[in-house]
Amino acid sequence: MKKVLIPTKLDKVVKQILEEKGFTVVQDKDTPLADLAKANADANVMIVRSEKVPAEIIDLLPSLQLVVRAGAGFDNIDTKYARRKNIDVMNTPGANSNAVAEEVVAMILAAYRKLVPADISTRAGKWEKSKFMGHELTGKTLGILGLGHIGRLLAKRVSGFEVTVLGFDPVISKSFADSIGVKLCTVEEIFSQADIISLHIPENDAYIRDRIRSCFPYLPRQIQG
Repeated sequence: MKKVLIPTKLDKVVKQILEEKGFTVVQDKDTPLADLAKANADANVMIVRSEKVPAEIIDLLPSLQLVVRAGAGFDNIDTKYARRKNIDVMNTPGANSNAVAEEVVAMILAAYRKLVPADISTRAGKWEKSKFMGHELTGKTLGILGLGHIGRLLAKRVSGFEVTVLGFDPVISKSFADSIGVKLCTVEEIFSQADIISLHIPENDAYIRDRIRSCFPYLPRQIQG
């Protein structure tokens, strides 16, 4: 019987479905991954979220055949080493994209309307209306780096605010960007023109990361602060 190791917090329905399919499931979000791997060296499958899966962890699971990332990207998994060990690596792109896009909108609004400090102040019995005067999102420019599942949904979600959306993605065509209401720009143009910047790119993309760092001097003052 195949064993699935889940060293992360996932809905209990995941364990239920797998067990109904005949898998043995060990789910433990509290035990350190290395200790859990040693105790379950016969695991064939591992499902993670943001937990780091380096070569050292992979070596602790000699029966491992598959690592599944419950999310987008493989930044936290040593995919090259896994391939050398004939271990497949999969992810679930798009599964939580809408939730993330909505959260980005919520964070933008919270920042522009100073909701968090204003809420703390109000709960303390104060009424500091002028102190927490915010800004309108309408008419602002949003820059999105990475027009994958999340980036595209974000562009769609902010369309009702009448913002200008600039985007960077090396694999997206201008015609497609136009179709989703995004103006393709360089990284430098986005950092020099956007009021808000949202990053949806792989953490390990060194080329893009270095370009972003080089753009810090161009950031509007309100973003730098």
